[in-house]
Amino acid sequence: MNNQLTVIDGQEARLMEGYSSQEMHAVLQEMKQKLNLTQQFFKEVMIEGQDYGVLEGTAKPTLLKAGAEKLCELYGFSPIVKIIEETAERDTGYYRARVTISLIHRRSGVTIADGVGEANTMESRYRWRWVFENELPRGIDKNSLVQKSFPKKNGNGTYIKYRIENEDLHSLWNTVLKMAKKRGLIDAVLSATRSSGIFTQDVEDLKDWAEAAPSDEPNPRRENGTPAYNRNESRRTSNRPQGQEGKHSPQNQSGAHKEHAAITPSDTPRWITGTVTDVQGTAINDTPCFILFLHNGSKVLIPEDHPVAQQDLNNLMGGQLLKFLTRTMGDFEAIAGRSGQEIQEVRSA
Repeated sequence: MNNQLTVIDGQEARLMEGYSSQEMHAVLQEMKQKLNLTQQFFKEVMIEGQDYGVLEGTAKPTLLKAGAEKLCELYGFSPIVKIIEETAERDTGYYRARVTISLIHRRSGVTIADGVGEANTMESRYRWRWVFENELPRGIDKNSLVQKSFPKKNGNGTYIKYRIENEDLHSLWNTVLKMAKKRGLIDAVLSATRSSGIFTQDVEDLKDWAEAAPSDEPNPRRENGTPAYNRNESRRTSNRPQGQEGKHSPQNQSGAHKEHAAITPSDTPRWITGTVTDVQGTAINDTPCFILFLHNGSKVLIPEDHPVAQQDLNNLMGGQLLKFLTRTMGDFEAIAGRSGQEIQEVRSA
């Protein structure tokens, strides 16, 4: 092989194929130190259920968004959204988002890595929803549907739910966009930190939220025969305005479907009061929930299968003063019990 010579600033520089052995040794030592520090950071700082998940049957933990953000802090990276590509079909509800996330080194301003994440409403977690027989739309033959048995929480037997098309895909566009961003961030962090040997990708291995922690009992029907609760009628997720297809519009913070880390409630229940100003869908410990935002800043968590949640939660936003029996759960107040008496009206506003 012929070595090529050039002159840079009056100095001879030999152009070689790759690093010299000394440079390779230095790079090797640096990589070892960074990987060891990352592993130490994982063991000492990162929290299972919040920063990473451990899935049955997988050899490596799954990196979650919160963990990726902590790794960015460790390495001194700032994530920025570089590109957003969107396809939106208002007639069908189909939506696809492809997001490129860049990690910028804070001191130098150099782009360290790009990550690409994609999500769309045809993914099973968005396209389908699971309902009880008495929630099926009229005229549908249940035998023509995919069905699944779920174990009851008390361990006594199972119950069946049926898979049907989600008729309100538009309300999930914001959620799909956020999922694409999250996947792009995870991809970029794993690439930049060389930590794919420690973690798997992320949400690709997680169970679909549509199948996670369903309620034990069928929902009652209203007097007119329609289901007493529709998963989308109280989950206030913002739609994009007409004419904004294919463009990145600001997200509605109060309407966005959020995912929260695993947290445990305190043991002591207490009554709090307030007026509900907004309702938002979320998930805590992989269980679908609603957040009731109160005028005084409190955030009340209510499980999706709670008797009160089986009704239209928008009825709680009539200005009436309510009291809630709750337990403190991180930044939230979690409803304490399932009798249906944990939320009571104090007086009309």
